[in-house]
Parts: sequence; structure tokens; C-alpha cells
Amino acid sequence: MLASFDRCVGAIAEVVARRELGAPTDSQVDDVARFLREVLRQMPDYLRIAFRILTIVFDASALLFHAKPFHRLPLGARARLVDAWSRTAVPFAPSFIAFFVTFGTFCVSSDLHGGEDAAAVR
Repeated sequence: MLASFDRCVGAIAEVVARRELGAPTDSQVDDVARFLREVLRQMPDYLRIAFRILTIVFDASALLFHAKPFHRLPLGARARLVDAWSRTAVPFAPSFIAFFVTFGTFCVSSDLHGGEDAAAVR
């Protein structure tokens, strides 16, 4: 289950990095994924556990329509699923996606502008 969590975070990181950078290098995608994992790791227990569960549920939600978990979908399908979750009426889903997009964008922006904020968390 931990491997699914890590792969899903990496797949979300790729979606965010592609949106922000267009054609990121593997290293840039890895930086965003590492940053997101570190932010999640530093959360208080009650939030960290909830986010881990939600991330695994998000990964598994793709099984309903694509017969594959989120992290195994092609990039375009992953981006569409992220968009769908960000617009859904399910109360927690848009905030869940906003968390990853916000912190992923912060990481990319900090790296682009030579900031040390994102690097300090890593």
C-alpha cells in the first residue's frame, strides 16, 4: 500500500510539473514528488494519515473508469482525472487536489526563481 501511495504522489507530481513547466525533466518531476512527500511527511499525524488514505483512494478511483490505478494511466488521462476531482461535488476532493497543485506549484516556482524555500523543506 505504501508503494501505491508513493507512485500516486509521483504521478500527481508529474501532472503538476507538466502544467507548470510544459516539458519538465525527470529530475524536475522527481524534485516535485520528493517535495510533496516531504510536506506530507511533516504533517501532524491526524492529517498525514488522512492524506495517505485519500491518496490511496484517489489512486484506486481510476480503477472504476480505466481499469488501472491512477499512477499507471497515461499522462493525459491522469490530467483529466485530476481536473475531474478538482471540480467534483464531493466535499473533500477539490481541497485534496488543491493541496497537491498548490505545493507542487510552489516547488516548481521556487526552483525556477532560485528560491531556497522549497529546497529547505527537502
